[in-house]
Amino acid sequence: MTDLSAYSFEKLHEDHEFVVNRGTHGDAATSVLLMEVALERPLQSTVDRILHAYSLAGELDPAWAVRPLALLEHRGHPALLLYDPGGTYLDDALRASPSLSARLRLAIACARALGRFHARRLIHRDIKSGHILVNVQTAEAWLTGFGLTTRLPRYRQSPE
Repeated sequence: MTDLSAYSFEKLHEDHEFVVNRGTHGDAATSVLLMEVALERPLQSTVDRILHAYSLAGELDPAWAVRPLALLEHRGHPALLLYDPGGTYLDDALRASPSLSARLRLAIACARALGRFHARRLIHRDIKSGHILVNVQTAEAWLTGFGLTTRLPRYRQSPE
């Protein structure tokens, strides 16, 4: 079991299904993200999305993905402990009105992360600004929100 008692958590992002908190360890050198359900009585499909996202952990690279580290129970429901690359969610970064050149660098970083994701033969199916973490200063991007992700089928094209 993962002990979270040494972490101090602060809400980073929330939507109608999930809350993501950034947890800083007492030494302040280590941080993680904790994704948990937003509702006291979540739908089974919401719980299934957490479980599915965790099942993809081995296929995700922290260079371009917010990779699940552990599946745990938090407040009676499944939750994900996630790698924290730092940064902010893209929607929050864009609200801060970065320059045009900074927005273009972020767009390129997002496209690069998505390209690496697709190179793993994965389709996200829920790309939105609330599923991308960015660092405006370094122009890096990391995908998250893998609950609806599917694998590309292996098609064999006929010779004709």
